Amino acid sequence: MSYDKVQVGNRIRGSRLEKGWTQERLAAEAEISVQQLRALEKGQRNLGVDHLERLSDAMGVSSDFLLKGCSENSILVCKMLDDLKKKLQPPKQIAEK
Repeated sequence: MSYDKVQVGNRIRGSRLEKGWTQERLAAEAEISVQQLRALEKGQRNLGVDHLERLSDAMGVSSDFLLKGCSENSILVCKMLDDLKKKLQPPKQIAEK
C-alpha cells in the first residue's frame, strides 16, 4: 500500500471525531501544535514517526490503522490484499529500441 497523506489525514480526523475531541484537545493530548494537526488532517503535511506515535497513543489506535487503515487484527489481511493488488497490475511494457 502506498502512503496517501489525504487518507491518513482523514483517518486522524475520523478517529478524533469518534472520540468527540476537538483539534485543540487532540493536539494537547499528543503534545503537538494545533497548526501541525490541522495540516496533517488536511493532508498538507507528511506524518513523521514521532507524530505518528504521539497521535496513535493519544487516541488509542494503532499506527498501522493511521497509516494504512488496518487494525492490528487485520494487518495480515491488508498485506495479503496489497500483494494481490501488485499481482493483478498489468506488467510494465518494455520500450522497444
